[in-house]
Formats: sequence, C-alpha cells, structure tokens
Amino acid sequence: MKAPLAALALAALASGCDGWPVRKSSASEAPTSAAGPSGSGEPALAAAAPAGTGVQAPAATPKPEDPAKVTAIEAAAKACGERRKAALAEPALAGLPAYEDQRVQFARVRGRSLMWRGPLPAAAEVLTDALAARRKREPIVDAVRRLDRKLTNPARRREAFLREGYLFAEDPEVALALVEQLQLAKLFDERTIFLRRGVDTYELERQPKSRWYPERYLYRDGPSAGMAAEFLHGDRVASSREAIDAGSLAPIDLRDLADRAAFDRLKPVHLGEKHLVAELRYGAEPAVWVPALIDLDGSKATLACEELTPELARAQAPYLEERALLDAAMGRLRAVVRAMVREEIPFDSGRDQTNGFLRRDWRTAYLQGKTDFESGGRPYPVYTPEGKARPPQVCIDFLTDVIERATGTWYEPAKVVSAPSGKTRIVPAPKLLEGGVNFDRMKIRNRRSVVQFERFAKRNDELLDVWQPSKQERIKFEDRKAFFDFMRDRADMFRVGDMMFIHGVKHGGRPHDHSLLVTETDPVTGVVTLIASNAVKPREQTLEGIMHISPERTLRTRIRVKRPWLEQIKEASDEPL
Repeated sequence: MKAPLAALALAALASGCDGWPVRKSSASEAPTSAAGPSGSGEPALAAAAPAGTGVQAPAATPKPEDPAKVTAIEAAAKACGERRKAALAEPALAGLPAYEDQRVQFARVRGRSLMWRGPLPAAAEVLTDALAARRKREPIVDAVRRLDRKLTNPARRREAFLREGYLFAEDPEVALALVEQLQLAKLFDERTIFLRRGVDTYELERQPKSRWYPERYLYRDGPSAGMAAEFLHGDRVASSREAIDAGSLAPIDLRDLADRAAFDRLKPVHLGEKHLVAELRYGAEPAVWVPALIDLDGSKATLACEELTPELARAQAPYLEERALLDAAMGRLRAVVRAMVREEIPFDSGRDQTNGFLRRDWRTAYLQGKTDFESGGRPYPVYTPEGKARPPQVCIDFLTDVIERATGTWYEPAKVVSAPSGKTRIVPAPKLLEGGVNFDRMKIRNRRSVVQFERFAKRNDELLDVWQPSKQERIKFEDRKAFFDFMRDRADMFRVGDMMFIHGVKHGGRPHDHSLLVTETDPVTGVVTLIASNAVKPREQTLEGIMHISPERTLRTRIRVKRPWLEQIKEASDEPL
C-alpha cells in the first residue's frame, strides 16, 4: 500500500466503522444514505399511517370553537366515561406481574410488545433442572445449549422448551438464551408449520440444507416472504392452524394497537376479559394523557373510545398532525430497511479488516457497467441476482443510504434477462437516480465519518435535531440494569426513525463507533426495542444484540430528522425501491 493510502486507511480505522473519505460525485455517479424523523422541541410521536397500508389513522379532531362540535365531543366523552366505568366493574384478569415488573429489561429480548392475560403453564422440569445444575458462573445460554443438544427428538425439545407452544420465560436472561438457541428446524420436522406473532399468523415452509444454508423454515407470506423465519419471545408455533388457535392464553398485541392508533404511550389501569381500561398519552411536550377504553378480541386490541374533552382535543391536535407525517415517513423507511436486509448488502470490510475501501472499488465497477469487481484479490458482485445495486456499507453508510433511498436517491438497478436455457443474465444500466436528499451535494467533509456527520447535523439544525447525554448519563452497556433504566427515564428523547451513535472500545482497546436506526419502541415504557444497522450485513435486532459484543460502549448521540426531510421521504413513498 502506498504511504498516503495507508495513512488514510489508519484514519478510517481510528473511527471504528467509519469508511474511506468520499469525494464529491458528479450527477452521473452514485451515492450512499441515512434515516430518521423529527426534532426534540417538537411533539413526540407514535402511529398514524401512510395511505394504502391498511393502518387506521385517527379521525381528525373537530375544532372546539364550533359549539355543535364541542357539544358532540362532550357527549362522546361522557358516553366513553360510562363505558369505562362499566369495564372497571368487570372481573380483573391476573395479568403477568413478573413480566411487567421487568418489562424494561425485556427490551433486550427480540419479540413483539405484548401484554399477557395471565401466567402460562410452568416451565418444564427438564429445563428448570438444567438451569439449576449450571456450574458456578456458567452462562444460562450454555445450559440451554447443552440441553438442546441432549434432546435429539423434535417432540421432546418442544416439551422441554415451549409452554403450550409459546417461546416464553419470566426471566429476561432465560428468554435471551431461548431466543438465541432454539431453532424451528430442530423443534419440528413437518414440511409446513404455523407461527403466531401477536395478531399475525405466518405459514412457514421447510427448506432442506443447501451448500450455503442449514435446514430452515421460510416465511411463505407477509412482508418477509421467502426469508428465513425467526422464532422470537412471545411467539407461538404449531403444526396446524387449529392447534395455533387453541387455548385462551393469547397475549394482547400492543405493537399492533400502537400502529393502528395514534398514542405514543399506554398506561394500563384495569385488564378484563373483553376490555382494557387505560390512559393514552399523545406527545411529551406537553404530556397529553387521555382516559381510554380498548376492546379485546384474542390478541387484537382496538381503541373503542376516549374521554376526550374539548380542552384535551385542542392539546392533542398538534401531536396528531406531526404523528401522521412521521408514520408516513416511517412506512417508507421500514420498507427501505427490509429491502436492504433482503439484498444482504455487505459490510465494507476487507480481508485485512480495513474498512471503507470496498465501496470505492464497487462504485468504479458500477459506473463502468461491470457486474463484478475484485478487491484484495477477492471477487465481489456489483448486483444482487435480482439486479439490485449492492454497494458495501460502513455503519454510517447504512443510515445515509436509508435516507437517500427513502427520498428516491439511489442506484439504477440492472436489467435481468432470461435466456432460453432458463439462466439469467445481468445487463447493467448505471445511473444515479436523483431524489430529495443527496448527501454528496451537501457540505460534509467526510460523509462516511460518524464524527463528521454529527458536526454536519449540528450545523443544520433546521433539518436535524442533535441530543447528547451528559457525561454522567453515558452509562456503559455492561451495566445492563443501569443502562436500560436510563433508556426508560430518557424514553422521551427517542422515537422511531431516530439515529443513535454508540461509542467505546473493542477488544484490544481500539476505538469503535456504530450507527443505529430506531425502528420500534415499547408502547408502555417507551424504551427502544428494535434497531436496524449494518453489522456484517443489514439486520434488525435489539440493543442487546448489537451492543453485547463490545459492552463498554455507551450512547453518545441521538440525531432526529425534522419535518423538511420527513416530507421529502413522504413525497417519495410511491417511488420504487
């Protein structure tokens, strides 16, 4: 390597996942991109939906100035109050206090945000014995792994690990171990099985072992059709639809409720068989709490009514307007994330562990109309088999790529031509598609540096809101309880679409930054439950999933996209990805 090149590589390494300095590109060249929502002085948001998604947006609140409408609002509030009073008189279900008491810690475990009606059957004796027999300081996951290997029969594994078909544990550490270790292909041998996740039921099809993949089940339907099925905490699995519908333990899907209604926080008051009496919050500044009644039907929860006085309606209206914009933008951002996960865009790291060089070589090959390129003596494809561009990413590239692609700035896909033999051929058509946001046209010294992007965000506060915890609040992830208590106490500083930058050192003392996009939060605690990033490849995981590798890291910065870019994303929502 030439001396100047080596110096630049060392500079990239010093920033952890930062990449090769990228020069300004011409209009014929291709970009990179990010993601996120709006700023801290604005109302905190939750869930109204883009058109065509099937999500029910809240009805527009009538202006209280109209006496007739004021009277209607007051009458509706009074009627709802009577319904809430009747629901409060219904027998209360036991719920699951052991779970709710640790709800903040369960944000570490992949799974949908649920509320349990009551306790599940006790864990199997074979599992509790295996956990009790652990050697001193032996991780729980090792005990689960050892038991899993001991039980070779799928039926015996289900008896040991599942509770009426549910993957569930009251202890977050045990839940983490189960989610990490259990594989559907070892729990079943049927060709087709069914998985219930909250209100959603998926049909899964078994795929045999191949050269590249182990034996596994794939989703046959839904947004992840064709991808490997995950088995998450709170999921239920069975060999037939009848079996998966049996029983009365179905947990209440709070994530689905939050996606169809417009609140940003839920405070349970009384849980009955058919109703949940609750208070719903609409925004944090100011906090607008509205008494509400929620109808329950199995896992499905539906907002039935609210005691919405004219005063509350006035306070709620600005939040609802801002929320509708955020949800429209998030529909697009999530679609981009799913596309990148499916395309398996590689992390920009060579065999020698230097970051940032592959994208430069990829871009050269893309613009020259090639279908593959070589870097460090290793071949790489320019496109996916479907003809989608596949630019390698360092972690900040993932964020900037998500925002650019969501606004329509991306790389023209290649044409895929089928030959009479049945084989396909990639025909490149290199072109930069120009959309609403293109970071190459902005004054960022190095768009592939986390530090430089932070400085850009601070200079452009009309577009991005930057918040950084105090020195005392920068808690190392290794102290899980303190870290997640902080995330609960500061929950109003985070919402879906936010970018999070974490910083610390990896093994050996090397500085390491990583960039994340918040894609889900818990409706009860507000704690971040799901993030997206490129770690080896694009994926969605929990903060535990990404931060446990280097637990000395801390949260350094939160950056939120404001209204101008949210509107750009919304305007591009019908553009192809």
